[in-house]
Amino acid sequence: MKRVLVTGMAGTGKSSLLQELAARGYRTVDTDYGDYFETVDGERLWREDGIRALLSSAPDELPGVLFVQGTTRNQGLFYTRFHHIVLLSAPADVCPVESVANLYKDQVVVGSDVCDTPSKSDDWDVPKLSSAAMIHRFVRSS
Repeated sequence: MKRVLVTGMAGTGKSSLLQELAARGYRTVDTDYGDYFETVDGERLWREDGIRALLSSAPDELPGVLFVQGTTRNQGLFYTRFHHIVLLSAPADVCPVESVANLYKDQVVVGSDVCDTPSKSDDWDVPKLSSAAMIHRFVRSS
């Protein structure tokens, strides 16, 4: 089973995307719900045991795709467990670049693909695939 992390700042459409993917029959987990977070020194972090168990429930040998949604500073600990990482973004005036830089400053993506929605410099008037359709095509082709 392929494991795909959907991440990004608040308001970029992660939960909406997961709802659409679930409606299309994909297995999805939104780590904002359930027992996936703990608070450490006032910061919400993924519970490492919970995320390990979740990812272990989707072994490589099984068919299909598991989409996991979440954004937390310690998510980089699990990047090697995902086949793909999808970073949803928004124009800078909607989602300040400083916020993204602060979240990801200590993380390096190793052995995974990173996909991004169009940047502010892209032509937003050009019709774009919806995020769900884009990921659906992306997963089917990989």
